Amino acid sequence: MAKKINRENVYDTLMKLCRENGVSYCCPTTWPKTRDVADICGINIYSARLFLIDLEKEGIVLCTRNGRCNSLYWHIVNIKPDYN
Repeated sequence: MAKKINRENVYDTLMKLCRENGVSYCCPTTWPKTRDVADICGINIYSARLFLIDLEKEGIVLCTRNGRCNSLYWHIVNIKPDYN
């Protein structure tokens, strides 16, 4: 049976990507792309984008565009650094 993906899964995936990949809050082009989240969740980019846009509307995540391409970059609002 396929894993049911919901916004919580997408949020958790984005949080993991932000913490593990040396993402700089000050440099949005280092933020995870929609494609990164979609691939890990095993969903298409359009479904991932819908979940992420809903989270953005609630103020839970931030989104920025790269001016040169259509990629959307995402970051968790108020993520606390992992000092372990």
